[in-house]
Amino acid sequence: MFRPNSRLVILRGRRSRISPPEQSIPDPKLRRWPQGGAGFANDSGSSQLLIWIASMSDAFQFRLATSADVDLISWHRARMFQDMGELPLDLFESFRIQSRDALRQMFERENYFGWLASPENEPERIVAGAGVQLREVPPHPQTNANGKIDIVSGRQAIIQNVFTEPEWRRRGLAALLIKRIVDWTRQEGIYSLVLHASDEGRALYERLGFIATTEMRYNGSC
Repeated sequence: MFRPNSRLVILRGRRSRISPPEQSIPDPKLRRWPQGGAGFANDSGSSQLLIWIASMSDAFQFRLATSADVDLISWHRARMFQDMGELPLDLFESFRIQSRDALRQMFERENYFGWLASPENEPERIVAGAGVQLREVPPHPQTNANGKIDIVSGRQAIIQNVFTEPEWRRRGLAALLIKRIVDWTRQEGIYSLVLHASDEGRALYERLGFIATTEMRYNGSC
């Protein structure tokens, strides 16, 4: 069974050990995210959130994930679903292995891009991550920001594997990672960015500019 303290990854040209979650001790100087999102639940919430992101960006450093990180990313993915109450413990390792194999294929096909975060003063310690899977979408009508309908097509990015180690939560890491993803998709000319939000993360994503859609899912009962 994979555990974070048994994995070696390549980080900035050197081999660096990933510390296990229980050893990730946050720097007490790092400011915490306001409890309950206080100060952001109003009309100026998005602006205040961007200010918060800017103030925290120097506390962490980020790097692009590579195929050498599939064990770690699959661990993040399994932990994410476990935290949401959707992955029983007896299925955890099987799910992680299947996710690892799928991620390896996605890296080979260059349709997965991920980012990993470390404290600025401990660059070898990975404490959070997030990524996107790319897919091609055929032409379809879409209402733009001005309320007009455009015909759009091209690459769509699906945000996946957003996870922060428990000891490092409420320090803005998820927001920092999502902001990097948003900026990257713009630079790459990707026209659409979507995600499936947990109940806990929905408010954050809304403040970052995401809106609810009319998507439905077939459950196979008919």
